[in-house]
Amino acid sequence: MSNKDTVFYRGNQSILIDFSASEISSDGSLILLEKIEREHKLIKKFSKYIPDERDSR
Repeated sequence: MSNKDTVFYRGNQSILIDFSASEISSDGSLILLEKIEREHKLIKKFSKYIPDERDSR
């Protein structure tokens, strides 16, 4: 699916933006989250406050 929108006109030329769902990926957010985790260790910090009551057996 493609959705084209005219953003603005400059002189006689229109500027278009094309949003193509086939060219995007939801995996990009994983890379960002992994970099944030490596730098800030958020999982380790938050895990102190979230009890783990699972049975390890």
